[in-house]
Order: sequence, then structure tokens, then C-alpha cells
Amino acid sequence: MELKGLCKKGWIEDGQTEFKLHQIIKQIILNIYPPNLGFYDTYISHIADIFSINQAKDNPVDKFKWVVYGESINTVFVESDHADISRLLNNLALVLQDLGDYENVLQLSDKSVTIFKNVLPKDHPNIKTVTDIYQSIKECMS
Repeated sequence: MELKGLCKKGWIEDGQTEFKLHQIIKQIILNIYPPNLGFYDTYISHIADIFSINQAKDNPVDKFKWVVYGESINTVFVESDHADISRLLNNLALVLQDLGDYENVLQLSDKSVTIFKNVLPKDHPNIKTVTDIYQSIKECMS
């Protein structure tokens, strides 16, 4: 079936540069086929990698266009307690900080710390790293 045909039936909305799934249809699909983290782990890891910033060569502005993908993953897997989600949230928080979206930065960073503490051994270096980042963000916002 062509995309235009799906538009006429109301399943998707035709934007200027993209198609959007109607919200009711999206919710029905998510209820029938709930997202499986194992199926999306490569995609989640890839988006987390995109958000990581190499201070020597990356421009944080280049990451801004990917924020919507990170936020969507967070929305779909909001209850997930997985290390890849934690890494994604931590990296997304750092990009949002550069974007100036301080409202969500602390929440995402805190959630990242909590997930890592739940899924990694106590002495794992990632726990210290994300905790230090969280504290740094908290201090910057004070």
C-alpha cells in the first residue's frame, strides 16, 4: 500500500519532509506489539554513541538533531532498567545541557545514575563516571 493511501485512510500524516504515524494508531500498535529492548538494543546503543561528545573534535550543536530520537527512546522504554538505556540517558542529558534544556538534564542524569546502580556491580567505573557527571550538572545549575 502506498504512503499516500495510508494518509487518505488517516493512518499516517503527511508532513512537508516526513510522514508521521497518527497517535491513536501508534498507541494501538504499541499495545499490540510492545517494544522489546532486545530487538532495539543495537539502535539504542547507536543513538547513545551519537550523543557521546569527543571534546577534541565534536561540536555539540551537531548532536541536537538527534535529541528527538533519544527522547522517544526514553518515552518508549521509560520503565527499563538496562545499562544501554542508562548510557543513552546520560549522553542525552549532556547534549540537552549544551542545548540549554536544563529542565530535563537533572532528571535524565539522575535516572541514569539510578539505573547503573541497579544493574552494575557496586565498584563498576561507569557508576562513578555518571555520578560525577550528575554532581557536576547539579553544581552548574545551582
